[in-house]
Amino acid sequence: ELIAGVNSTYALIQSNGLVSREWFFTHDLRGDEMATGGGQLEAPRAQLLNGVNDAGNSVSNSVWTGWFRVIHRANIVIESGAAAKPGITEATRTRVVGEAKFLRAWAYYEIGTLWGGAPLYTEYVKSVEGSKPRSSQQDVYTQVINDLKAAEAALPASYNAANLGRATK
Repeated sequence: ELIAGVNSTYALIQSNGLVSREWFFTHDLRGDEMATGGGQLEAPRAQLLNGVNDAGNSVSNSVWTGWFRVIHRANIVIESGAAAKPGITEATRTRVVGEAKFLRAWAYYEIGTLWGGAPLYTEYVKSVEGSKPRSSQQDVYTQVINDLKAAEAALPASYNAANLGRATK
């Protein structure tokens, strides 16, 4: 179940809301090599091209929501890793939790880079009362560094051919 959980987190990153589509626009439309696309460019993408990145923008909203879904799933894996029943080796448990911490770090890095401060969730939120206020950008980056250090200590330097693409040290 832990492996399935971390695999679902990787899968979410590959979704249309993130790197398969919308994440591309939040980065590429800000590059110097881009120029206005004329009237055919949809309004949310035209806003990004013109430097507008607010909560009303559907592309930005999709990316924000997508990264927080990654964080949510990673937190489930991290918490479940500590409570996993016998049957999983300690090495596998350590690796999977390390992967989840890497994925959470990546999500917070993207959020911190694009929006600055954000709510910091390091535990699985079980109710609306678990909502947190916005933290500073520095606090977000501190969490990223902490997660990356933990991931580095937990992850192997490489994988066999069946596991290529997973986070490594």
